[in-house]
Amino acid sequence: MVTATILVLFAFFNQEISRAIANHDYATAEKLLIDSYHAQPNSPKTLLLLGGVFFLDAKYLNAASALEKANAAGVLDERSRFTLAMAYVNLNRPDLARPELQKLVAAAPKQGLYCYWLGRLDFTDQKFQSGITHFNRAIALDPHFSRAYDFRGLCYAALAEPQKAL
Repeated sequence: MVTATILVLFAFFNQEISRAIANHDYATAEKLLIDSYHAQPNSPKTLLLLGGVFFLDAKYLNAASALEKANAAGVLDERSRFTLAMAYVNLNRPDLARPELQKLVAAAPKQGLYCYWLGRLDFTDQKFQSGITHFNRAIALDPHFSRAYDFRGLCYAALAEPQKAL
């Protein structure tokens, strides 16, 4: 009887969270997820979802905190690791974003997006030659990745190579 009640409450709770997220009511979703986390402190699924909702709500420090807890529990999936990396990018912490992106490149070597973001970090750090290498890899993996071409051109322009930039 108790288990059935918990399952009904859990289903209702998940519907409320889903509805809040769908309606972009992130404050409500965050409150419900935090309450859920306090009820089950070691719930990795709750941490992953909470990190994602915090990110959508532009609460990047909170997102990073929740996702780091999930990482410490060993449950950070590829998508959530990318969200963590982007939270660090938004917090202007490339020193923390880079290792997460490097892990993603190692785990998913055919995903050009991760190479692209390593290139973006290089571009910001004015490591243009390294950026070109990352952008070239992203382009090789996805020849239609226009942003990679754009930033590769910016790297060449910064290196005073206008013909290559074009």
